[in-house]
Amino acid sequence: MKSRITFLLFFLCNIYVLAQYSNEFTQLIEKGDSFCQNNEFDKGIESYTAALKISQKSPEAYQKRGNAYFSIKKFDLAVSDYTKALNNNPDNPEIIYVMRGLSKSLLEKEDKKGACEDFRKAKNLGYNLKEMTGLNEYCGVDNLE
Repeated sequence: MKSRITFLLFFLCNIYVLAQYSNEFTQLIEKGDSFCQNNEFDKGIESYTAALKISQKSPEAYQKRGNAYFSIKKFDLAVSDYTKALNNNPDNPEIIYVMRGLSKSLLEKEDKKGACEDFRKAKNLGYNLKEMTGLNEYCGVDNLE
């Protein structure tokens, strides 16, 4: 009986600690969103980075930090974060592929092949690329737009 009570207390304490981390994580994400909405991308990046210290496998935090890097034209860092987001099973991989493709196309040393592969993956996942006029010409195909 004593071991069951000890286990139950241990279990409840862990749930409490996890809830605190979850709440702190959510607050940091929301803070980062607020900063980015006000064009304070460096502060947003700091908040998302702090959130990633709590949950290193959060596709949401990687995607949002990638978006902030994209906004300040740090495309290499955006590509890295979008890749990490994709590696952690995001809910919306198609938009991440689009953003990573755009980032690859804007790198100082353009990765055209990688960008087109990402656009193709996004389309295969159901993303409508019709708004991205010139994509067929860019990738040398006729079936992306």
